[in-house]
Amino acid sequence: MKELIFVIFFITAQNASADQGSKTTLKPIGISLKNLSYQSDPDALIRQATDIHGFVIDQAAGDIILIASSGPKAVRRDINLELGDFIAAVQNAFSGSEPPYCSLDPDPEQPSGPQQVRLGGVSQNTHFAKVMLDADYQMKLLAAGKRSNDGLQSFWSLLVERYGRNCSAFNELGQQGLLNRFWFYPQQPEAGDILQSSGGMTIWVKARVRLLTEEMFQTEAGLVDAGSSNPLAVQFADDFTSQFPSLAASNSIFYKLQNLFQWVYLAKLLNS
Repeated sequence: MKELIFVIFFITAQNASADQGSKTTLKPIGISLKNLSYQSDPDALIRQATDIHGFVIDQAAGDIILIASSGPKAVRRDINLELGDFIAAVQNAFSGSEPPYCSLDPDPEQPSGPQQVRLGGVSQNTHFAKVMLDADYQMKLLAAGKRSNDGLQSFWSLLVERYGRNCSAFNELGQQGLLNRFWFYPQQPEAGDILQSSGGMTIWVKARVRLLTEEMFQTEAGLVDAGSSNPLAVQFADDFTSQFPSLAASNSIFYKLQNLFQWVYLAKLLNS
């Protein structure tokens, strides 16, 4: 009973914190992993939900109940959960691999041409990998100023603002072979991000997405880490990280990425 009260309390609190005029009230959904294996279409059951929050360990039944919720489709758009994402996160956690990551990096031979995919932590032939790749592409468009978002200054505009479009100092960045790489990574949990019931059987998680950056140096052998970060790239990465919740609210790909990192957190806790 205490575990049930814990779940109801946090779903209610999340609804209360939302803007009442936006009609984003969440409908709680409990998904039994034990029963999931008996479903003729387990994917359909998972897709009822649009958000994953935590889990309850039912020792008496030998089961784990995923705590999920669903919001109005008109508000939530195409962001339903995928069973394959949960499986990929569990495989990553139980294999001891590094957290999933994806980055589109410049080609050393053609820095301004098609970029190369750097992927780790999950199989490339998964929905998980595709979402990370799509999110990285959307982020790179914002970084390059190809798309805009209110309140977020692109990395390109920061460079132009600092050096000017035709300034020799700006051109020297390319002549030195210095390129900047950006990629998403699960941020270390902060105080209050992981909550546990008094009985210890219910876990509630709030994952955070962080954008990281580093300079790459072009050599004859290809791109290598320069061991430093461009201050303007760091500024863009920090701004993007702080604004990620609002970006996810308006961009379904970023919302899906948030849920991927929720799965990663939950899978690690299940394995702990």
